[in-house]
This record gives sequence, structure tokens and C-alpha cells, in this order.
Amino acid sequence: MFANLTSLNNGAHADCCIVGAGPAGITIARKLARAGKKVFLFEGGSEDISAKSQDIYKGDVLDDTYLPLDVVRLRFLGGTSNHWAGYCQPFIEHSFKGTKKFPHASWPIKKKNLDPFSDETQEILDVKLKNDKRFLFDDPKSNLLLHKTEISSPTNFKNKYYDELKNNKNLFVFLNSNLIDLSTNGEKIIAAQFQNYHNESRNIIADKFVLATGGIENNRILLHGNKRNKGLLVKNPRTLGRYFMEHPLDRRMAVVAMFKKEKNIAQPNKLYYPTEKLKKKYNILDFTTNLEEKPRDKYRIAFIKKLKQITSIPDIKNINFSYLFSFLEMPPRSSNKITLGENTDQFGIPRVQLALKITEEEYLTKALFCKFLAQYMIDNQIGRVKVSNRIWNAMPEEGSWGFHHMGGTRMAETSEWGIVDKNCRVFGQKNLYIAGSSVFASGGCVAPTFTIIQLALRLAEQLQRPAYDA
Repeated sequence: MFANLTSLNNGAHADCCIVGAGPAGITIARKLARAGKKVFLFEGGSEDISAKSQDIYKGDVLDDTYLPLDVVRLRFLGGTSNHWAGYCQPFIEHSFKGTKKFPHASWPIKKKNLDPFSDETQEILDVKLKNDKRFLFDDPKSNLLLHKTEISSPTNFKNKYYDELKNNKNLFVFLNSNLIDLSTNGEKIIAAQFQNYHNESRNIIADKFVLATGGIENNRILLHGNKRNKGLLVKNPRTLGRYFMEHPLDRRMAVVAMFKKEKNIAQPNKLYYPTEKLKKKYNILDFTTNLEEKPRDKYRIAFIKKLKQITSIPDIKNINFSYLFSFLEMPPRSSNKITLGENTDQFGIPRVQLALKITEEEYLTKALFCKFLAQYMIDNQIGRVKVSNRIWNAMPEEGSWGFHHMGGTRMAETSEWGIVDKNCRVFGQKNLYIAGSSVFASGGCVAPTFTIIQLALRLAEQLQRPAYDA
């Protein structure tokens, strides 16, 4: 049911207090309430977008290639699900593993630990995944495996679950209620303080607390809370806010000409990723790629002139032209991080500063892949590839990001390399958990929503246990 913050008494108690009513927070709240737990779900925004709530998300981007932080995320009921595109894929198995260069990218769990939650995740997101693993052009030598993505409605969590949030007697939803402080005795959270936009506040007590405020905001809350609690909230903050990741996109890496219509793979839901063999051979990062949309006439006409010079294709008018698209892994680097700035929001909490930089390694992956694909198509007389000058000059496609905020409160085996353990519990705190993509140990090369929901369901199962089971 929906309620006002001021309807609570100071010291009001719940079995679980969840901060953030986006996909992860709503998923956990629904599961716990259905299991008979008394749940408080706090959302800083209202039912709809508002300037006063979005203002909280303003911050500084320290590199000029990224978009304003209050534009790439939404702060109201339903969170990110109010503007996601609906692309759904589970993480690829090898994305859970570290590499020689990035051994700390390894997760303390494996794909098999999330697979049991796949069916329920599909129901929640209104999607049906199909297991269709084939090589590009049905040729193992292409070294590109199909990882088919399915497209959800896209499911809007506010719209789909509104009635359940309103009518479940065990679930209390508080809108316009902003978390401004966490208090710990060094072993567990003893209270959380929330405030509305009229400067009215309440202290809440719960057996367990969950932060589910998004990939950037989870970091901000812990950074601020750790300072307020003099280091007792996150006792080993070495990685806190660090190893932040995004997904750089490149929608027009190259123009591809397919000589045979039956070889055309220009379908939005057909994504291909490199085999381990291809990655090791070229020492490249993970990525997914496909062909989508027809290139503009001027690019197609220029390419046809080139083709006439270098090939003897008899029926050049029937060639299929498409743009080559890539969705690139950004490995976890300590230099990509979230910190607190000097400016504060209306609640006196420091705004975030985001340092995010694409490096030579990402550019090299795109260039080497384009070279590999071009040579493969020449060798097999499938077609030709005209690579954008941006790729050779190591320049990004401006404004092309996935808006996928991952890392900073990473999952790890020990507090030396992360902030939460394999069950998403903050190291050193008995009753504080983190939900959402900020716990990702690596970013992989697929959209994160499916994995976020799998992790949320797994965490909800953990939270139903009477005591923490290490």
C-alpha cells in the first residue's frame, strides 16, 4: 500500500527496509511481501518524473564524452524501467570469469548460480528467451557465436506492478522519501533516516536493509554514509566507487556489403559475440555485434563505387548494405570511479563526480574485429567491409553509451577486491545488502537488466532466511 512518510512514527520497524523502487527494489519487495514479510519500500521520487527529484541526480562528469548524469537515469517510481529499450539476455558464461589482464574481474558466483532464477526473470520482464547458439554464417571459422537477444514489451515496473504495490497489505511504499543517512554500530545498521521535500524526517529500524538505488547512487550513499560513520560502514573502502563500468556503443563502425541475400544477418535481435579462441588470438575484449539499419544513400553510393573498382560482382544492385553495430565490454579499471564532489544537493549530501574514460584497449578491440571480419568476408567471398575512419583514428561515436551503470560496490570473494560478498551483503555489516548492477564484478557485453533481476530474486531468497548464512 502507498503511505506518507509522516504516517510513520520515529523508530517504526519492518522486517526489511528497501531503498529504491526500480526493477531490483520492486522485485525484492514483491517477493518478500508475498512471503509474509513486513516490507518498507522507499522511493525518493514520485509516481511521475519531477524536476525536484531529478535534481538529486545532477553531478559532474570529469570526461567530456559522457552525458549529464541527470539525463541518463530516472528518479521516480519504476526507475530505469521507465526508459529502457527492452533488450534481454542473460550474461554469457565466460563473462563471469576474470582474464590474465583483469583477474579481479572474476565473480565469486557463476552463471549456474543465477540460472535457477531465469524462468521467473522471464515472467517478470515479459520475455521468452530462446536457446539458439549458432555460428555466424553457420561457419565455426567465423569465430562468432549467436547470442540471441529477446525484446521485452519493454516492461514498465510502475505500470505492471502498481496494483500489487498498492494492495499488498505487507508492503508499504513511501514516495518522495529520500534516504539521507545510515547509522551503524560497526557490525550492523541500527537505523536509516529518510526525509521528504518538506524537511520532515523519520528514523526507520529494520532487521535487514537493502540499497537498490541504481549503479551510481548506491555508490554515492555508501561513500557519504562511510564518511558520516567515520569508516565503520565500509571498513575496507579501497574499492568503493572504483571499477565503474559502462557499455560504449558504436552504431556505425562500418558499412557492410553482403553479396548474397541468404547471407544477410541484419536483424536487431541477432547478436554475435567472439569465441574464447578469437579473443585470445587477438587479445581483445568481449563485445556483441550485429548488422542493423540501412546506411544513408551517400555512404551506400560511395561504397558501390569502391566495390566496382575492386570486385567483379555481376548484380551489384542486389547487394544488401547494413551498418555494423557493436556493444563493447568496458573492463573494470580502478581509474573509472565515482567520488563525492564539493557541491551538495538540497539534503546536504555531496553530489557525485564520475570519471569515465574509454581507453586504447577498447578502440583496439573494435579495429582488430573490423579487420578480422573484413578479411573473413573476403576469404569466403561473402562481402566487403568499409570501416569508418573513426575506428582507425580511435575516436568514439559521440553520445553512444548504453546508460548501463555497473560496478563500484562490486561482488568479490574478499573485501580486498569488493564491497559485497557472493550474497550481496556488505562486508563487515550483518544486515546491509546491495541490489542492482553496482555489484557487477565485470560488465560483460550484454544489457544488464536480465542479470539484475536474477540477482534480485537470488537476494530475495537470501533475505527470507532468519539469519545470515555465509
